[in-house]
Amino acid sequence: MLINIFASKFFGVKSIWKISLVALLTSVYLFAFSQDSTHSPSKIFHTSFTTEEDLERGNYFTIDTTLAYYHYYHPNYSLNFQSMGNIGSPVQQLFYQNRERVGFDLGIHFLDEYENIKENIRYYDVRKPYTKVLFTTGSKKEQNLNAIHAQRITRKFYAGFFFNKISSDGFYLRQKSNHTNLHFYTKYETNNNRYGSLVNYIYNKLQVEENGGIIGDSLFENNLEPRRDAYSINLLDASNLIKSHSFYFKQYLNFGQKSTRFDYKDSVDKKIILPTSRLYHSIQYLGKSYTYEDTTPDSIFYLDLFNYNSALPVFDSIHEKKLENEIGWKTVATDYTNFHELNRFFAKNNLSLWAKHQQINVTQNFKDTSFCTIDTSFQNYIGGGTIRINRIAKFLSLELHGNYVWKGYNKDNYLYKGTLGFHPDSTHHQLNLTAYAQQRQQDFIHRHYCSSQFLWDNNFKREQIQHVSLDYSNKRWGNLTGVSYQQINNPIYFDVNVRPNQAVGTVTNLLQAYISQHFIVKSFHLKTRVYYQKASGSNVIRVPAWILFGSLYFENYLFKKATYTQIGVDVFYNSAYFADDYMPLTRQFYLQNEMKLGGYPYMDFFINAKISKARVFFKVTHFNSGLMGFTYYQTPHYPMPDRAFRLGINWQFLD
Repeated sequence: MLINIFASKFFGVKSIWKISLVALLTSVYLFAFSQDSTHSPSKIFHTSFTTEEDLERGNYFTIDTTLAYYHYYHPNYSLNFQSMGNIGSPVQQLFYQNRERVGFDLGIHFLDEYENIKENIRYYDVRKPYTKVLFTTGSKKEQNLNAIHAQRITRKFYAGFFFNKISSDGFYLRQKSNHTNLHFYTKYETNNNRYGSLVNYIYNKLQVEENGGIIGDSLFENNLEPRRDAYSINLLDASNLIKSHSFYFKQYLNFGQKSTRFDYKDSVDKKIILPTSRLYHSIQYLGKSYTYEDTTPDSIFYLDLFNYNSALPVFDSIHEKKLENEIGWKTVATDYTNFHELNRFFAKNNLSLWAKHQQINVTQNFKDTSFCTIDTSFQNYIGGGTIRINRIAKFLSLELHGNYVWKGYNKDNYLYKGTLGFHPDSTHHQLNLTAYAQQRQQDFIHRHYCSSQFLWDNNFKREQIQHVSLDYSNKRWGNLTGVSYQQINNPIYFDVNVRPNQAVGTVTNLLQAYISQHFIVKSFHLKTRVYYQKASGSNVIRVPAWILFGSLYFENYLFKKATYTQIGVDVFYNSAYFADDYMPLTRQFYLQNEMKLGGYPYMDFFINAKISKARVFFKVTHFNSGLMGFTYYQTPHYPMPDRAFRLGINWQFLD
């Protein structure tokens, strides 16, 4: 009830400062009711975090206080993303990545990089309250506020929240983005380690104005109109909105050897469980809506082949509801050495078995429901398991995964994956050979779609993917190298008519390689990343052959060691190729054969500094704008931003 009351009041607030005030009051509330001031026998501060997956492996990580890539605070200003040119705009990866998943997938991923999901939640293990605040600002009213608070409520009960707000007008008309992410979580375990639970609630609101790209690319390419907001655009009043609510509850029972621990608070010995395995159950509810609205639709832009009255306003919506239950057993990786032989095997390795049930409902309609409507429900029954053996022989490890849908909408989907690792030196050298085989049914949106401008009902064959890769890393040398090869049988894609299609009977071969190297000469650093990829066999996967990134900077203490500073230049480049176009109504990237994009370097100047508990950065993005021509697109008809500045500051409070 309290969550519902809070959510109803919070999500109606439109001022970023009011939202910040709510976050601050929440942290004060947690602090006021904390009972943790005397729990630790030591005064040494300790802060670490884990994700749900790493928690099962016993992995905890310290918080990052370095300056490494600190100024790349957002996907639009990092590597490997094709974007529309504004922070918060739709993106697609330039270096092709297959989605390794089984089960239901709606198939809408254009804003995935800005969405908060349960797999990314960090569960903090703190002795004292921990707060981090990041604020960035820049040209065209760009603002980003990011806040994290974590606190221990009782000895083994932790709670925290995360808040993120992105807002930017962009350089061109109807390009504004406005995103809000929020989650609350708790992590609890009994004093004897027998029972534990994870709880989280996630809210996302992602909103982007859609302008359909500029009209008259030659005007931009010849810089005939320096005022970017004077360019005509294809869509005058269109926008996309995603809203999602997710509630997740996981509880587990630990099994293992009993031991005795001295309790410093009560000065007594207490019995605890040193867990080697656990039985768990999780339940997640996800409600998600996608809304596209255009009050003045353009029939030519939408390629209206169905002769529907495109003069009417467009208001198309898709609603997804998913209830997922999972039950399983798994071992827990620990460092205990005084176990008897069987428990020691479980402690050093990982085994798991699980079964999952998905209940899904999808509805889709628009204002004129007489034209078409979709309202369907279905289920999936999925099973899986993992075997992870850290030492099958000297320096060798083995990891096997299997997932299979034995009944339901995605019946006979599977993913079988194995990794053989060679680790002669666990600190420096690592060599991994990975292979997997996957079969998947088309995403829901590939199969069914109902809107004012588009309508289809397909029955495609399943895709089959075979993949093999070899990766090598050496931390001492700062090197990461890899090569992979995969075959995609019967690939599904969006064609030049902005509709899903399948290259039946064809095989797309994709060869990829990359190398990352960090060179250091005294206080000067050069970080390089080179990616190569080649698709053959069909012409339905379009990727740039080369992606290059270089960062040259000076790093050292300045001002009598009052500040630790990086000063440098970043360069990003990808070779020319027929980059996918973008359709706002379907929210999909699709093939085009008209514009070959790329072959243009983007250069940024940056200064990063660490002063006491604060980290700050200043950067001038694309400072070479106008000096090397006006051909900087990543998506057809969507020019990338001109020269702009960004300023950010990150505070961390460890009290």
